[in-house]
Amino acid sequence: MAFVFSGKYTSDVEGTARSFYESLPEKDQRRYLAVEAQRMGFGGMEYLSVG
Repeated sequence: MAFVFSGKYTSDVEGTARSFYESLPEKDQRRYLAVEAQRMGFGGMEYLSVG
């Protein structure tokens, strides 16, 4: 599973977040994306699309 950013983060932040995400087991990856989407508020789930 991988996720895609739609451009809200800078490339440095995106790279750090992606590295952290990829180091997690699948269950924790899902939790991480849920927390990030909630933190972003409206549109967060669309911003963090899993593909």
